[in-house]
Amino acid sequence: MEFKWGLLLLPIIAATIGWFTNYIAVKMLFNPKKPIKIGFFTLHGIFPKRQKEIAISVGKMVANDLLNTEDLIALLANKESIRTVIDKIENTLDHYFEVKFPDKFPLLSKVISTKMRGKIKDEMLNEVELMAPQLLANQVNKLDQVFDIEKIVTEKVTNLSSDKLEDLMMGIIEKELSFIEWVGAVLGFVIGLVQVFIVLLF
Repeated sequence: MEFKWGLLLLPIIAATIGWFTNYIAVKMLFNPKKPIKIGFFTLHGIFPKRQKEIAISVGKMVANDLLNTEDLIALLANKESIRTVIDKIENTLDHYFEVKFPDKFPLLSKVISTKMRGKIKDEMLNEVELMAPQLLANQVNKLDQVFDIEKIVTEKVTNLSSDKLEDLMMGIIEKELSFIEWVGAVLGFVIGLVQVFIVLLF
C-alpha cells in the first residue's frame, strides 16, 4: 500500500522538479545581475551580461525599422498632416488680416478690401500647400542629420540599470516566461506518469 502511494507521488515530484528547474532558468535570465565567480565558472544573468549587445540591436531596429527617415517623411508629409498645418496657417492669417494688419497699416487696410485680402490669403495658402511636402521632408532630413536615433536609443538602453532592464523585459514577456515555468511542470508531471506506468508494467 505504501509502495503505491509512493508511485502516486512520482508525477507530483516530477512536476515540482520540472517547474522549479524552469523557474530557476527564467530567473537566471536576469540574475545574478553582477558576475559571480565560482571556481572556473562565472554566473551572470543573460540579459545583464548581454545588455550592450541588446542595446545595439534595439538601437538598430528602432532606427532602421521603427523610426527611419522615410517613415517619418511619410507620416508628416501625408495629406492629413499637411491639411492640419494649412488650417493652422489659415487661422493665423485670418487673425493677422482682421486684427494686426489694420493696426499696423491703417491706411493700407482701407485701400485693400476684405475681398482682396481673402485672395491674397488663398494665394499664400496654395503656395504653402505646394511647398509643404518638400519643406517637411527637408526638416525631417535635417533632424536625421542632427539626431542619431540609433546612437541615442543604444545609449539609453545601455545605461539602464539592471533592475530597470528586468522591469522593462518582464513587462513585455512576463506571461510567456510564466508559461515556460508551467510547461516544465506539465512535462514533469507527464514524465512522472510515464515512470509510474513503466514501474507497474515491469
